[in-house]
Amino acid sequence: MRSAAVLALLAFTIVASGESQAAGSLLRITCDGADVGAEVTVNGVFKGECPLDIQVNAGTIRLRLLKKVDALRERVFEQEFRMGDGVVKKVEAALSAPQLNAEGLKREREREAARQAAAAEERRLDQEVLEQQQKAAEAGDTDAMLALADRHAGGKGVPGSDEQANAWYRKAAAAGNEAAAFKLSPLYKTGAKEDVAAVARMLTLPADNERTVNIEGHENVQAFVASDAFFQGAAGGQKISYTYIMSLAPTMRMSVAMTCQRNGNLFATTHKTQLNDASTTTEGSTLLGSLIWLNANASHGFLRSTRAEITRLEKVQGQPFPLAAGKRFGVTYTQTSSGTYSGTASSKVTCALTDVKVKSVGQFQIPENAQQVICLTEGATMQPISRWYLHEGSGCLVNTGKP
Repeated sequence: MRSAAVLALLAFTIVASGESQAAGSLLRITCDGADVGAEVTVNGVFKGECPLDIQVNAGTIRLRLLKKVDALRERVFEQEFRMGDGVVKKVEAALSAPQLNAEGLKREREREAARQAAAAEERRLDQEVLEQQQKAAEAGDTDAMLALADRHAGGKGVPGSDEQANAWYRKAAAAGNEAAAFKLSPLYKTGAKEDVAAVARMLTLPADNERTVNIEGHENVQAFVASDAFFQGAAGGQKISYTYIMSLAPTMRMSVAMTCQRNGNLFATTHKTQLNDASTTTEGSTLLGSLIWLNANASHGFLRSTRAEITRLEKVQGQPFPLAAGKRFGVTYTQTSSGTYSGTASSKVTCALTDVKVKSVGQFQIPENAQQVICLTEGATMQPISRWYLHEGSGCLVNTGKP
């Protein structure tokens, strides 16, 4: 009985030795640089770290190399192939860019589920807001009318429709909404996109502290400006000189040289322009840091000149200085001109701080933290939308010449 057991063990050893010799295939795995040290598994069994030479059985080989980047990411190399007996195969492994591992994928699925839930909740809340806006608009709320028009214009929560948008813009404008009226104007459709968007946002700001002053006569206007708190400028008294290029049309630019110095509530200002071969020099007093001419004498060349004055100050709105976010200010006035160019024109200027900024004006680099203002001028003007920045040393608003 004992002899039979010894014979059986000997036979098993011979068979096993024969199988080991048959499995003589060599898999040589190489890697370079950051891939060195990657964990190597063959058919799901860990074999060591790359680079590595290992004996494998003939058949299908599923090779995988892995190197952790962090708790959620890994770099991998995978390849599947067949090998016969007694062969040598070399695999040059190049691991992938970092990708999510199982834990990373799990967390990403959780984040995506949370994002989808948040988006669904946002849509639900937006639908509630839409229903409220529709009710308010039908009840005569012009802000709600404007919001509905914007929704139809952009297809936000409702079907996009220019017809529906314009219908609501017209209703809001007819009820006195300034932003809606602006969005119906040709300027809104033809102006620079970021500038008209900034003006539209400005016109939605509250129109606080509007005063109807109705000051008649230039001397009376000048006296009112000199004493009224509305026209108190920002701090500063330095004289500033600067130049810029005003774009009047795609092929027409005007070179402008300006000086500005504060004198109480007024600002002594000169304005020299060059357009092709024509030049004009204008000197006089301006309001609100050179934003508006109070009086001006303009020389257009030999024996040609124009005198312009504000002869009626109709309304003031808000408080210009100190400049404050979320508030707008404005002036409505009538200007009378005589001389080479004569006539009477009414204008309304509305301004506010803006996040639509420029970086330089002519030779000046605008300080990164400088306050910048955007204005809409309704009336006769070459610059219906203008941008300015406050030069603190002088208290002057500097025209950027854009758009």
